[in-house]
Amino acid sequence: MKKLQVFVSSTYEDLKEERQKAVEAILHNDHIPAGMELFKASNVSQLETVKNWIGESDIYMLILGGRYGSIEPQSGLSYTEVEYDYAIEMGIPVFALVLTKEYNHKKLSLDSNLRLYEEENQKKYEAFKRKVKTKMIKEVNRLEEIATEVGKSINYLNNDPSIDFRGWIRPDSVIVPKQSKSPFKGDGMLFQELIHFFEEEGNLDRFEAIATHCAYDDKVREKLDFVIQNGERASKEFIDGELQSYYEEFLAQFKVFRNFLGKSFFTKMGVASLDRYYLYPDLNPDFSFPEDPDKYFKYVKELNLLVREMVEAYKVFVRKTREVLG
Repeated sequence: MKKLQVFVSSTYEDLKEERQKAVEAILHNDHIPAGMELFKASNVSQLETVKNWIGESDIYMLILGGRYGSIEPQSGLSYTEVEYDYAIEMGIPVFALVLTKEYNHKKLSLDSNLRLYEEENQKKYEAFKRKVKTKMIKEVNRLEEIATEVGKSINYLNNDPSIDFRGWIRPDSVIVPKQSKSPFKGDGMLFQELIHFFEEEGNLDRFEAIATHCAYDDKVREKLDFVIQNGERASKEFIDGELQSYYEEFLAQFKVFRNFLGKSFFTKMGVASLDRYYLYPDLNPDFSFPEDPDKYFKYVKELNLLVREMVEAYKVFVRKTREVLG
C-alpha cells in the first residue's frame, strides 16, 4: 500500500488540539503526517524548512480557525497563508478543514480566556478565508468531526485518477517490471499524449495568446497543473534519459510561466465568476495600480517574454524528441 505524506498547517496556539486530532486521523488511515509543532514557521529560516517539507509532501492540509496568525515580514501575509500559497504554487493537492462559528462558540463556552478570533488583521484573514474556500474544504462543527473529515478527504484525493501520488512504498512490496523489448514504444506513446494535449487540443495557441485574452479558463489551468505534476512523477518519465532531459527543460520554462501568471494576474471576480480568471485592468480593479499606471503593462510585457521562452522550449523538445524517436 502506498502511504501518503500529509503536511498539516494551521495557526499554532489556538489549534493545538485540532491539529493533534488531524495527526491521529492521518496515522489511523495509515498515512504519514508532517509539519506539526516541530516545524512551526515563525521566522525566515524555519519557513524555508517548512517549504522543503511541503515540497516533499503528497497532500497539504490546512486547519483554518478564526485567527490569521503571525505575519511573515517580506510578504506581509501570515506564515500560514505563505505556506498555503506555496503548496498551490508547487501543484500539491490541498484541502482545508474550516472551523465554523458554531465550533468556536462551543470552544469559548468551555474557556472564555481563549483567543480564537483575529483582532489585528481581520481583512487579511477574511481575504485568506475566501481564497481557501475556492478549493476543496470541509466545514467542521465539532472536534469529533475532524478525524472523519480528514479520512474522507485523503481517501477522495487518493482515489482521484488525475493525481499520481509519489507516496511511500515498502521496498519489499515493489515489483520490478521486466525490461521492455521496445523501450521507445512507451516513449513514443507518452510523446504523442503530450503532442495531443498541446497541439491537437489547441492549448499551445491559447497559452501563446494568453496575455491578450480577457479571461483564462480554469479547466485549462487544471490540465496545465496535471501535465506539470505528472511530468515530475517517476511514473511519467521517458525511458530514454536524453528525452527526459529535453522534457524537463521544457517543464522548467513551463512552470516559470505558470507561476508568474498565477502570482501576477489571477484573481477571482465575484461569486458568479468563480471559474474565470481575468487579466484586463478595466475588468479587475486589483490591476488598475493608480500609483503606477504602467505597472500592469510591465507585467504583460514580462508575461509575453515568458510565453515566448516557454513556447521555444516546447519546440526544441518536440524537434529533438522526433530526432531521437525517428
